[in-house]
Amino acid sequence: MKSTFTLNPFIDRMLAEAKYDTMKLINAVQASLNSATVTADKASRGNVKLVSKETLFRFNEGSQTTFEGKTDVPARFARWHDATARVFKVCGEPSDELTVAVLPVSLKTWLDKKFSTVPEPTVTIPALGNVKLHRGNGPVVPAPVVPA
Repeated sequence: MKSTFTLNPFIDRMLAEAKYDTMKLINAVQASLNSATVTADKASRGNVKLVSKETLFRFNEGSQTTFEGKTDVPARFARWHDATARVFKVCGEPSDELTVAVLPVSLKTWLDKKFSTVPEPTVTIPALGNVKLHRGNGPVVPAPVVPA
């Protein structure tokens, strides 16, 4: 299956404001959706309709294919995205810009780890010198040597 995933404009702006790489996110979701396999294929034909007297007729034919795949985090994000976009379609567009506060915690954590373009702050710890680990309560630091 070759599925394409498009972000809703409101969700796209929300993710861009939060400094997430939306192209990498779209690729991850598409890869997850494209890993699904076909489980059912059903075709149907509509009624035949005469278009003009005795010269032309018309009918519609359609097929419905059902795919199943493993539920992973990109698939869960796609499910959240589609449900949120459906709310916008049914109830109307949001009155203001969205924030990442509307994301479930597990999806936000995943987005932070995989797609954040903001570098993580690094903490430098000064060298402790000659430190030996002790089985008890942590490191045991030897007493400093004082010159006589």
